[in-house]
Amino acid sequence: MYAINKLFKFVRNKKYFSRIYTHSQCKVKPPWKVIFYGTDEFSVESLKVLCKEYRHGSLLSNLEVVTSPKAKKNPIEVYSQQEKLLVHKYPVDEIKCGNFDIGIVVSFGHLIPANIIKSFNL
Repeated sequence: MYAINKLFKFVRNKKYFSRIYTHSQCKVKPPWKVIFYGTDEFSVESLKVLCKEYRHGSLLSNLEVVTSPKAKKNPIEVYSQQEKLLVHKYPVDEIKCGNFDIGIVVSFGHLIPANIIKSFNL
């Protein structure tokens, strides 16, 4: 049995508003197809957790990575290749992102267009 509780805090007029999402409110049930956006050493730690869940858990059915198009390999690209994850260079088109349930962004360094964000099912 899975239970996912996410707490989002929104700051408006110095007040905190919280929304809790549970698995019963999700449009798509696990396992999820995830695309991860990241570039630096900070984001590698989050990718490691996702990769572990992808390899040994039941929440993720697919995990792919989007990283910066810089010529030099960044820590995310190096780690992704070690783990044999498919790596895409930014920008990624909306059609490709439409194949994923959710995008997770950690220290990416680029603005992701609204049409890409809206293409995710979750």
